[in-house]
Amino acid sequence: MPTRTHYKSATLDVDAFQLAIGNMSVSGNAETMAQQAAQALQHACGVSMQRSGSYRRHNAVYWWTDQIAKARAECLKARRAYCRARGTEAHASLRLQYCDKRRLLKRAIKDQKRLCFLRMCEEADRDPWGQAYKVVMKRTRSFKNSVPTEKMQLTAIVSTLFPHQHERNPDHTNDEQNSHPVATITAGEVIQAARSIKNDTAPGPDGIPNRALKLAISVQTNVASSTRSYLKGIEPTNRMGALRISRAFRTVSGEAFLVIAGIIPIDILAQERSEIHTAKSAAQPPVDMMRIKVVERERSLSKWQHRWEAADKGRWTRQLIRRIEPWFSRKHCKRTNTTRTNECKRTEAYCRDTFPGQ
Repeated sequence: MPTRTHYKSATLDVDAFQLAIGNMSVSGNAETMAQQAAQALQHACGVSMQRSGSYRRHNAVYWWTDQIAKARAECLKARRAYCRARGTEAHASLRLQYCDKRRLLKRAIKDQKRLCFLRMCEEADRDPWGQAYKVVMKRTRSFKNSVPTEKMQLTAIVSTLFPHQHERNPDHTNDEQNSHPVATITAGEVIQAARSIKNDTAPGPDGIPNRALKLAISVQTNVASSTRSYLKGIEPTNRMGALRISRAFRTVSGEAFLVIAGIIPIDILAQERSEIHTAKSAAQPPVDMMRIKVVERERSLSKWQHRWEAADKGRWTRQLIRRIEPWFSRKHCKRTNTTRTNECKRTEAYCRDTFPGQ
């Protein structure tokens, strides 16, 4: 059997875990996405927590005390000194010291066992399922029942545990599923379910601590909202730059002066940069970056055009600039006396192409 990896949740580095799990991306069917998510969680736990040892910790016996632990440590210390002093003059004296320490340890254990036995006898009447019951059951646990091997007995056990069920018609099952569609699980429901998980309970077969699982759920559900908040914080700067380029009043709608300034909206531009990065990572070398950028820019202009046509504001500006692509791709030159005539000609040609027959 493969060994399970256990992590020390007390050593969790929140920043490292969030950085590792924030870049998680899954795709494919449900089973493939679950496997990819499990692998990402294992990687995040490995870089943010220490692994615990595979040894098993035994609980102390019911009669163990700090005095007995101290007496045992002193007894072992005297025994080591006695064993190492063989062949020397101090060997006899160290042997007497070791015998005294061992006698004190045995007496302390015997006295403590007697006190605990009397205490358990007194508590047995008040709490029948207390320490006395646990000690007795621990002694009798070695006598286990044998596994049944008779065929009739095994058949009866299996039929009782797994009763026979009638086969269902697949067509009828599909009709029932279509008539009762499964409700979509929201992010709020996932967060609410994660809050009910206790941090100190044992992890699952994958060994991922519950604390790390809850942190991963909170990080992934906040990715979309965090992205929207970042874009919302950049929008004022984008608006101020477009206002300075277009030299428009602050009362002009944002859709209008973005088109006039020829600045792509920040959310469309961010999506374009993301698609370029994804295409660059997925492409086989050699990568034609110029072609990738041209394709993504055309998609961005198409999205901007649809948004411009569906906008409620900037109608007067839309009568002058109906198509964004020729306006965005127009060439600029210095405004000098020798080039004003050419600029007027280009503006006239643009208006003639944009408003034919007018």
